[in-house]
Amino acid sequence: VKVDPKSKPRAPSATQMEGDFKDLWANYPRKEARKAALASYTARRREGVTHASLITAVSNYGIRVTRDGTERQYVLMGSTFFGSNERWRDYLEAPPPETKKGDKRVRTLPDGTTQRFYEGTGWA
Repeated sequence: VKVDPKSKPRAPSATQMEGDFKDLWANYPRKEARKAALASYTARRREGVTHASLITAVSNYGIRVTRDGTERQYVLMGSTFFGSNERWRDYLEAPPPETKKGDKRVRTLPDGTTQRFYEGTGWA
C-alpha cells in the first residue's frame, strides 16, 4: 500500500521550527540548555505536534510556575518539558482560576509533603 505524500501534513522546515521555537522560548520559565530543548521541541514537531499546542502548554506552565511560586530548581528544563515523556501535555488545559479570599489551596512538594495556602498569610 502506497501512501499519498499529499495526504500527510509535512513537518515545517528546520528554519521555520527554529523561528517558532525562538518565540516560544521567550516565554519559557527556565531558560537553560536551549540547544537540548530545541532538539526535543523539533522532535515533537516532526511527530506532528502543532506549535499552537506547545505554545499553549508553555503559557499555562508559566502561569502555574509563577502562581505556585515554584522554586527555580523544580521548574522543568525545556528538554524535559518537550521530551519524549510529553510532560507538556499536562499543561494543555488552562490552570484553575486564582483563589478568592478565604479559599484554601493545597500543593504537593517534590518530596511528597503538602502545604496549604491561606489568603493573606501565604503557604503554611
